[in-house]
Amino acid sequence: MIFKKLIAGFSAATIAATLAALPAAADEIKADENGVYGQAGIIWMIRDQWDHKKGLDLDPTDEFETYTISATHHDVNITGNGQYTVDMSGYHAPQDWLDVGVEVGYLGVLCTLDFENNPDLTFELNEATIDGQTYTFETGKNEDGEPIQVLEDSEIVENGMKMIKIKNGYGDQIKSDPEMTAAAWTTTDPLTVTFTIGGLPTDKIEDNPDEVIEKVYGNGSIDNDPAEGEEEAETEAETEEEPAETEAAEEEGDGDAAETTAAAADNKDDDKEDEESSSNTGLIIGIIAAVVVLAGVIGFVVVKKKK
Repeated sequence: MIFKKLIAGFSAATIAATLAALPAAADEIKADENGVYGQAGIIWMIRDQWDHKKGLDLDPTDEFETYTISATHHDVNITGNGQYTVDMSGYHAPQDWLDVGVEVGYLGVLCTLDFENNPDLTFELNEATIDGQTYTFETGKNEDGEPIQVLEDSEIVENGMKMIKIKNGYGDQIKSDPEMTAAAWTTTDPLTVTFTIGGLPTDKIEDNPDEVIEKVYGNGSIDNDPAEGEEEAETEAETEEEPAETEAAEEEGDGDAAETTAAAADNKDDDKEDEESSSNTGLIIGIIAAVVVLAGVIGFVVVKKKK
């Protein structure tokens, strides 16, 4: 009896130790009703000058996020294992900053899959085209068995999402051929990045019309922005037009008032002429009446003398 209890206790302890040694089960990855597991797109920040786009759902803005920078991004919906391409265009750092060799704080691809809780997920950048130059990236694991491309937190840390940096003004650049530097890109040409996702339950939906998500910010490109000072000139011109229109309206109003005054004066003159005419007519009638009366008196006197 004692032996059976010892065996039972030993078995329970062995089972518990075995279960504890097993890796924790990964969270089940599920796609939404459209077959989308997550999204990916380019994020970036210009070092010291601080123009940035730090999230897929956020506009590219200046340092203080007071205005939206003109640019166009094409993000993607992740629908399974496979290769995807994202891009951005229409923006580069201000020319005066480029002239002094400004660097990129970071330039990379952010993917919203939950890498924290799904260790079997894989995410690797394959190549990029920047200012017309194509770079191919080293993939796989190093001699220590660690991924050559490091998955890092972005400025927005949530839901286990990660980014891989291509350019990094504060650290190492991605291993590439040719070798990458932290220098900022200098044209508004499309900057493209191709990457591969693995470890999802299904493969990507091929020829998916909803794979690419276009996002146009501001005027779509800084090339379409008004020249410096031009926007202020337009605003000033619009401001100047308003008083001019007001003055014209006032002049028109003054003209109407003048016409009204003139008409009133004409009416007054007509009334005066009518009054003078009426006065003259009364005077004439009075004179005639006096003559008639005087004639009657003279006639009466004459008749009386004859008698």
